[in-house]
Amino acid sequence: MNSSRSDILILGGGVIGLSCALHLLKGGARVRVLEQGTPGCGSSHGNCGTITPSHAAPLCMPGTLGVALRSML
Repeated sequence: MNSSRSDILILGGGVIGLSCALHLLKGGARVRVLEQGTPGCGSSHGNCGTITPSHAAPLCMPGTLGVALRSML
């Protein structure tokens, strides 16, 4: 690791960590990502990098279960 300074340190090079790093880089931040293995091999590999829309809102909100069931079709 070199001695350059970073504004942001992101732990984990999965789909979320790398997406955050890209967004921050585009905003001008100096970002360092630390990943213990190969990028994308952790939980991103296990769930294939999917982000499930049915889990974005709290399940107790009115109509959420219907949205979740429709999103599976």
